[in-house]
Amino acid sequence: MGDPAGIGPELVRYAVRKLSRKIPLGLIGKTDGVHPGKPGLKGARQARQALEESVRLLRAGEICAVVNGPV
Repeated sequence: MGDPAGIGPELVRYAVRKLSRKIPLGLIGKTDGVHPGKPGLKGARQARQALEESVRLLRAGEICAVVNGPV
């Protein structure tokens, strides 16, 4: 999802609305306790955790691609 305080969550919501009927999509990451336009350490940690989870899933063969929002 990228930085949860940035434009990433908005872009993800748009993409899911437009594409989820055509291809299977999953979301990795969360925006709990992070407010748009207010970047901080909590959001940075959430973005890092999401990237690490994406890599883990790719290496395990559980997913075949990752699209990430701006970090």
